[in-house]
Amino acid sequence: MAPQLTLLTQKATEAANAFRLGYEGKANALYTEFIDALTVLLSAHGLEGNQTLHQVFKVMFEAHKRGDKLFLADTLQHDLPVILQQYIPEPIQGT
Repeated sequence: MAPQLTLLTQKATEAANAFRLGYEGKANALYTEFIDALTVLLSAHGLEGNQTLHQVFKVMFEAHKRGDKLFLADTLQHDLPVILQQYIPEPIQGT
């Protein structure tokens, strides 16, 4: 997994765990950090207009809007990293 993606996945997991535990203030702060990092990563890889990712973000936004923190947590921790791995290339290892 690309180092940036690993860091992003860790941020997503931290936010997801906080949502699951009901630490709403902490969860929202971590979620904001995650979104900021995600925005930078997508921009760096030219993925701002990717329709698949756009659909996932829409699902996440709707879950957050309706207060479904468990669904949002599951999407953050399990679904989004798998989808991002399809679009973020692995770094090339030197010989």
